[in-house]
Amino acid sequence: MSALTNNNSLLIEFLSEELPPINLEGNIGNVFSQAVFAGLDGFISDKSQLRTFIAPRRFGCVVDGINFEQSSQQMLRKGPALVTGLKDGQATPALLGFAKSCGCSWQDLEQREDGYFYFAATVPGKSLDNVIETVVNGALKKIHIAKAMRWGSSDYQFVRPVHNLIVMFNQQVLNCSALGLTANDTTLGHRFMSQAPVKITHAADYLAQIHSEGKVLAEFTARKNVIEQQLNSCASELGLQISIMPGLLDEVTALVEWPEVLVGEFDEKFLAVPQECLILSMAKNQKYFALLDALGKLS
Repeated sequence: MSALTNNNSLLIEFLSEELPPINLEGNIGNVFSQAVFAGLDGFISDKSQLRTFIAPRRFGCVVDGINFEQSSQQMLRKGPALVTGLKDGQATPALLGFAKSCGCSWQDLEQREDGYFYFAATVPGKSLDNVIETVVNGALKKIHIAKAMRWGSSDYQFVRPVHNLIVMFNQQVLNCSALGLTANDTTLGHRFMSQAPVKITHAADYLAQIHSEGKVLAEFTARKNVIEQQLNSCASELGLQISIMPGLLDEVTALVEWPEVLVGEFDEKFLAVPQECLILSMAKNQKYFALLDALGKLS
């Protein structure tokens, strides 16, 4: 398969058990996707775009504007100095060894003005399916895992058991294995709201398709914005305001795939408890956002 246009897209998705919510985006999502993007050097251009996604049960990325084949690369290797490579017009062992490592005779080496021998060659570019497995497995190693776990009878380890892998270039599944999984084109959506497995039709359409068919808002920032907007909207309708608890919005974003904000109430007699205790308990134990009145008092 040859490169088509710069509109080509690559999709990588790991489907896992629920991932730990603390610093989900920074510790797993961004680390993995940035490592993938860096590993694809030679396949991407300054117009390529990286779309990172991470949700409780999945993480990965979509790389848009990627080529299936690298362009040919110019290789230049520096060898021994001229004064040590030749003695009385004869090649020294050092020069002969360098030429052998380059697969040529020493007479084919370049003698440059800086006083050194060089080997120059054009290296044919590799295809994406020849490097993607190395790139994916290398990116997984970049993720910091404080306590890894194994599952089933395998020896593979990760922060949580991983059950499925998608690696696609446009509409084509690439040959890739990682964590004991072989790449395919089908994933699962929301545990309760999605009715059937989701077969991805094109790498570029993954985020839209998993949203419409799988009921999963996979991008962390998009999910966070929806939650924040719904929180403020509900609070405004009640004439109240959200109590800001540092880190709570990020944690809740990391716990849900399809956000829906609900409003609940508790018996007024509990307001006899200091509101700081109630607000902290709701945030830490129940992941609730407390509502305050205009005077900053718990409602």
